[in-house]
Amino acid sequence: DTLLTGSKYLIYDLSSLFSSSENLTLAEKGHNADHLFLKQVNFALFFAADKKLPVMLKPMPGSVRDIKALKAALAEFDISSSITILDRGFSSNTIPELLREKNVKFIIPLKRNSRLINYTLKKNQSFIYRNRGIHWTRTRVRGAFLYVYEDVKLRAEEETTFIGMLTDGQRTQTGVERERARFGTIALLSNIKEDGETVYLLLKEREDVELAFDA
Repeated sequence: DTLLTGSKYLIYDLSSLFSSSENLTLAEKGHNADHLFLKQVNFALFFAADKKLPVMLKPMPGSVRDIKALKAALAEFDISSSITILDRGFSSNTIPELLREKNVKFIIPLKRNSRLINYTLKKNQSFIYRNRGIHWTRTRVRGAFLYVYEDVKLRAEEETTFIGMLTDGQRTQTGVERERARFGTIALLSNIKEDGETVYLLLKEREDVELAFDA
């Protein structure tokens, strides 16, 4: 709790470690990215992006799913003074409401099939991120802010890949027209009103969590 205090930007994630130990009570069969039905221990992690340090690591039973683990962390730790960045696994309708009830400021990337995303919005502001042109816009949706970004290079790469699949007969021309609006798009839901570039950079800080888990 001491390390959490004063952390301005918190990145939250959940990982797991397989174990065949018969004496480890936290080891239970549960969901994992490898889709293996083995006993595991889950670990919830808060990583302070501003401090570049992991500030909370909590072991949990392997059967505990992502959303339940987040609820447990919110019940135990007061993070209302920080901005918490989550991943797409927490983009369900219930999570933003839960975070608002706890007075938690959040940034959550949305899945591309989310009904909250308006792909027709005009992106009238721009910035450069690692030599990549990014267009963006912001609008209000369901009591929060929707940030929509278009990565120009990613858009070209995705459209080229899709056209290749079209040539191979794996997609139809109708599919290209339907999907074109989504190419290169990254959408975020947040209850903070901030410059789009700042919010985008906070999302990219999530890469530090993966490094922390590896460590």
